[in-house]
Amino acid sequence: MTRSELALALLAALLVSRSARTAESAIVDDTREAACTVLKDRIGKGLPNKKPDPHWFCDFTNTNNEFIYIVALRSNAPRDDGATVYSNLVGWFAVARRSDLVLGFDVGEQRLEPLPQEYLPKIMHGRISCASSGRRS
Repeated sequence: MTRSELALALLAALLVSRSARTAESAIVDDTREAACTVLKDRIGKGLPNKKPDPHWFCDFTNTNNEFIYIVALRSNAPRDDGATVYSNLVGWFAVARRSDLVLGFDVGEQRLEPLPQEYLPKIMHGRISCASSGRRS
């Protein structure tokens, strides 16, 4: 079994255990639009205002996978620093189909990873802070 197959098997087991633990399942529509909403909401929770950036959009790969969507989260926010060449990539993610589970995705290694720490809220002195910006809410 390859690392990717093992990761997918673990993901499937996690999804089954999550739905078995809760009386109310976290099932969402199996569409790209629903997966994009789940991704933006999850990553938005790491921001000081706990909301997705209105400039974010999802760029889905053409990879056909029965368990996950592989998504590049991007931003079309206007630049005010005069830069003309820049990356609009926020990050690569895997969104479990029909679920609210979001993982990181390493495009170089083609593997699932835990959600990177910079996208998780940090608790500092009783206040939530966004790890990637160092700002407090």
